[in-house]
Amino acid sequence: MQDFNPIIQTKRLILRPFRYSDIDSIHLYASNLEITKYMLFGPNTYEETSSFVHLIIETWYKESPIRHYEMVVEKDGTVLGAVSIHLAEDLLEGEMGWISHQEFWGKGYITEAALALKEFAIIELKVKKLIAHCDSRNISSMRVMEKIGLKKAELTKNVRRDKKSGEYIYDELRYELLIES
Repeated sequence: MQDFNPIIQTKRLILRPFRYSDIDSIHLYASNLEITKYMLFGPNTYEETSSFVHLIIETWYKESPIRHYEMVVEKDGTVLGAVSIHLAEDLLEGEMGWISHQEFWGKGYITEAALALKEFAIIELKVKKLIAHCDSRNISSMRVMEKIGLKKAELTKNVRRDKKSGEYIYDELRYELLIES
């Protein structure tokens, strides 16, 4: 079993593994309807947030090889969000994701964190392809994907569920980046 303890530092941020003590901070954004409106999950109950953090720490961080890199984004000791990369079975493709508290929107933090995680995936994990998905209405997430170098690859119609009606009426965009050897 591997120890999961990568720390990635950027100019303004620290990306680090989740801790149990982060649950309350994570729940601030995971329970917020405005923040999660374009996400596949949420808004979470406290129990859902706690269960997710426990899953990450007790299961994903103990995989061998590790395939789920969920990392808190921290600035000056404050958890402002999270970034992730989930590797395919062959470990050559990674799917990226991110979320942040709206207090920190528009400041470039998630782009900075996603770019650092992208570099980690290419240099340390040796991935050959990166992908990311978002609800087609999520302009901010599209901008992050474009700023970190991913290109729009596909639009899939009616695959995102409306959280109120339960109907699949929203479209999803997929962005990708092929890494040259």
